[in-house]
Order: sequence, then C-alpha cells, then structure tokens
Amino acid sequence: MTVKNSMEISFHFFDLILTPYKSVGSANSSNLLKNLFNLFIEDRKNDIVHVIDRKEGESNDDKRNLLIFSLSYTEKGQRIKGKIALLRDKLPVFLNKRSDIDEIENLNDRKLAEITHFCIDFSTKEPIVMYEFNSNGPRISDFEYYIRQLGKKKGIIKYSKADLRVKGEIEKILEDINPT
Repeated sequence: MTVKNSMEISFHFFDLILTPYKSVGSANSSNLLKNLFNLFIEDRKNDIVHVIDRKEGESNDDKRNLLIFSLSYTEKGQRIKGKIALLRDKLPVFLNKRSDIDEIENLNDRKLAEITHFCIDFSTKEPIVMYEFNSNGPRISDFEYYIRQLGKKKGIIKYSKADLRVKGEIEKILEDINPT
C-alpha cells in the first residue's frame, strides 16, 4: 500500500517491558499497562492531571514537563490510542490548566506544548507501541520515563524498558509488510 502525501509521518515500533512491584504479583507487561491506564482514566474523570518533570532535581533551570492528556480504548480494549505532550516555552500548540487544547489566540494561563501520538496493542504479553517520530516532541525515552514514574506513583510499576522493533515511515513499513 502506498499513500502519497505532502507530509511524511514516521513511527517507531517498540515493546514496552514492565516490571511490577512484588506486592502487585506476576502480571505481564500488557496487564500492568492496562491497569495503569485505567487508573489514569479514573484520575482524568476526577480532573487529576499528572505532569511529570523529566529533569526534576537537576541543577539547570530547563524543565522537561511531560503530560499524557488523551487516552481512548479501541477494538474491545485490545488497543489504546493517546497523546503525550512536552510542555515548553516556545512551540505552536497551547494547553490550558485542565490540559485541553486551545486556540493560539487564547493565551491566558497557558503553556506551549509539542504533541506526539501513540497507539498501543495489548494482544501480546509485552505491549507493542507505535510511537510517532516527532523531532521537537517527547521521545521514546520520555514516554518510557513518564510510564515508569506514573507507575511508581501508583505503586504498580518499578522498572520499564523500551525495546525498539522498527522505525521508519509508516507507508514504507506497511508496504514491506504487505507487498503488492
């Protein structure tokens, strides 16, 4: 399948391997991540937002605030799609305090954000993540860090590791999978 477009979108595919705390038991990575996302969705319903600074405790003044602000299940709970934002000082998209995307004209109490999309397949023991390549936005290591820190905060995940499978343009990857 070849789709010609003026904008090329690239994705990375990786397994997210998670280690639970002993108190959680021996759940596999897919179940751990589903449980974490379910807690996250409950928090969002209660207007609780989890902004995590990747550079917290470092001596420099730069911050790398990360925020997953959109999650939705598809395909009977076997997949989830979402968006993670990197909050910055000088980028084109804005988030208000409740983390809803706003128009650029509404600047009161807003921060700038760079958005990266992702989709996760839970049909295997280790979830397979399709993660958009965004040179200005959150990287795979940022996503992994966010999941690990949120998992620690919730007492579910003690360790995480992203194991890269494939990276490249989505059209090329799909063409390689299904040659015509």
